[in-house]
Parts: sequence; C-alpha cells; structure tokens
Amino acid sequence: MKRLFVIVVLIFAATSFAASQTTEQKLTSKNLKAKQELIKLEEEWHNAYVRRDATPLERILADEYIAVGGSGGSTNKAQTIEGLKNDRATYEYSTPYDMDFRFYGDTVVVVGRNGREGETATFLFSLSVKL
Repeated sequence: MKRLFVIVVLIFAATSFAASQTTEQKLTSKNLKAKQELIKLEEEWHNAYVRRDATPLERILADEYIAVGGSGGSTNKAQTIEGLKNDRATYEYSTPYDMDFRFYGDTVVVVGRNGREGETATFLFSLSVKL
C-alpha cells in the first residue's frame, strides 16, 4: 500500500511538471515575440529624444497615456510630446536597459532603467532614470 502511494505521488508530480513545462514553453514563445516588439518600441521612444523627433511618441503612446514622475506630478500624452518638442537639451544617447518584462495574460508591464547623456546650454549631464 505504501509503495502504491509513492508511485501515485511520483506519477502525479511528473505529469504536473510536464504540463507546467508545456505551458511555460507556449507562453515563452508568445512572450518572446512580444518582448522583442516592446524592446524595439522602447528604443524608438528613447531615440526620439536623441533625434528631437516627436513622431514616434505620437504613434507609440496611447491617447490615455499618463506618466507619473518621481515627485508625484503627472503628464499626459500631449504634455509629454510638447515637452519633447520644447526640450532644449542635446542628447548623446538615451538608452533603455535592465528591462524586466512581466506578463499577465495579454498585458505586459515593463520595468527598467534609462541611461542618458547630453548637455544643456549651462551644463553637461549623465544620468540613469528608473522607468
């Protein structure tokens, strides 16, 4: 009886492991494509500042877009685009990195950092910003 119980537990564990592996593989394949697309969009977004071109933001940002800054202030899509157009800094680069993609069904949350370097009329800057 004890031996039968051990066999049943092992079979249950093996089938559960195999089923979860199959599900993870399917999700990984689907999520990999989404991750690659999101990386491309993040790069386009950040390169828009280097090129001083708001066109990518007009396409990438949803009409309902809201950004909340470190001080708690928020900006919407129109304000973000206007901010880029009025930004007088010259960027050597603006690069997203250390990105983590969290998948929740059809929703993805991207958490990461952005490194940028450039200059304004009065000073040089090099900083890292949390996304």
